[in-house]
Amino acid sequence: MENTKFVRVSEAITSAILEREQVHPAFLHRNPDNTFKAVFAEEVTDVLRGQVEDADDTIVLFEPDDSEPTEIYFGFIDEPTDYS
Repeated sequence: MENTKFVRVSEAITSAILEREQVHPAFLHRNPDNTFKAVFAEEVTDVLRGQVEDADDTIVLFEPDDSEPTEIYFGFIDEPTDYS
């Protein structure tokens, strides 16, 4: 993850992309390094991780050492393929 450069994608576009996969985080925040932190009301499952990862071909998930079980961290390695 340290060498990965993430492209800037707005929170609005990211929300629309996640919405397509029926993923509804309680909180979504874009970090200064262009990554996102999505916080959910329940503990994150492998199914939910898969939904986030499958939402767009350019999404990459990662897990910081200090992440909580209700959080998913991800970024876009290229412009999203389709966010209509």
